[in-house]
Amino acid sequence: MSVSRPRTLPSLDEVNQVLSSEVSGLTTQSSVDVFQLDEVRGIIKRRLREEHGGGVRFTKAGVRHKLMQRMRIPYRPKVDQEQRAVLDGQGIVGSIEHPFVQETPFGVVAMVTDRGIRRSNDTKTKFVNEDRVGMRIFPKNLNDPQGDVVVLAIADGVGGGDQGEAAAQILTEELLMQPHEPKMSVKSAQQRMQASGLDPQNGACATVTVLEEDTDGILYERTASAGDTRRIIIDGQTRKVAAETVDQSLVRALLNYGEISEEQYMTSAVKHILTNCIKVREGKIQEELPQKIKKGDILILLTDGVTDNFLSKEIAEMIEHEIAKEGMVPTAENICLFLAEQAFLRSKDAVTFDEGQDWKTGAPRQQPAKKDNIGVIVMIIGK
Repeated sequence: MSVSRPRTLPSLDEVNQVLSSEVSGLTTQSSVDVFQLDEVRGIIKRRLREEHGGGVRFTKAGVRHKLMQRMRIPYRPKVDQEQRAVLDGQGIVGSIEHPFVQETPFGVVAMVTDRGIRRSNDTKTKFVNEDRVGMRIFPKNLNDPQGDVVVLAIADGVGGGDQGEAAAQILTEELLMQPHEPKMSVKSAQQRMQASGLDPQNGACATVTVLEEDTDGILYERTASAGDTRRIIIDGQTRKVAAETVDQSLVRALLNYGEISEEQYMTSAVKHILTNCIKVREGKIQEELPQKIKKGDILILLTDGVTDNFLSKEIAEMIEHEIAKEGMVPTAENICLFLAEQAFLRSKDAVTFDEGQDWKTGAPRQQPAKKDNIGVIVMIIGK
């Protein structure tokens, strides 16, 4: 009687090796057409099954929490290359590398970006910040000068250097100008990118969120996104993730298909390959269903400098436990700086903090550690 070979989950190194070698053969650009995902999935299965003699299975693993101990290193956002632009006196957008805090009709907003740690592929002569954050307050009518529409936007340039930086700035500005028409904002941004002479292969990922009350006084938020920037809503009572956008990337699609585990997703070497990005001649913004939002809820917009290092669940747990442990009051500004600091610290080391042990079980673990620009917007709903 033959004995069947045990079925095992492929190792992280195996998955990353296959993705790196095979996906690069499908495209030389920074994005992969969504219709190629089935082909990529088939390649992964075939290659790994060859290695394991047909004994590979793809399962969804439980979430392994990778919270690190907070290191006692002061976090100071760099301010020497900060760029800001004021929009008609009603808003601000830029690489805001010094914390910006603003009271709005619906609560306090805090935002910051940081260039992070220089990567090996960064231009040696100029280390740029391609992340952009912005906010704007619109009056719904002239009789309400305080305004009752609040718009938040975050973007991450794609392509590197000045081109990605310019694309992110243009896209963020346009998304803040037409809050109820994100698709029109994208068209306007693409026209500006083309007029500015940007390379068609460069562009930006972005997320925009609009907050306003309906006729019954109920506060709603509407979000649209493109690429791997993310919006997270944390419930003010349970402190759990109530809603989040889904990154539009190759590895996220494989996770959704159940082809790789969450641990493999977080430590993949090809998370930068996107299935959607706003470029001069391509890309679209995906609109989410409106979400009710209430007093005490925390609205967070992030670039992949944060989300490639932490799961959304980890971010919620850090806000609930780690900030209090540090004796900090969980204000919008403190949460904003704390998340930026944690992303910066984790990206400093490609192995682990806390001697490589899981913070709950004490078991050895591998944690993600990606060097990238960091962008964070936090709003605590106060109405």
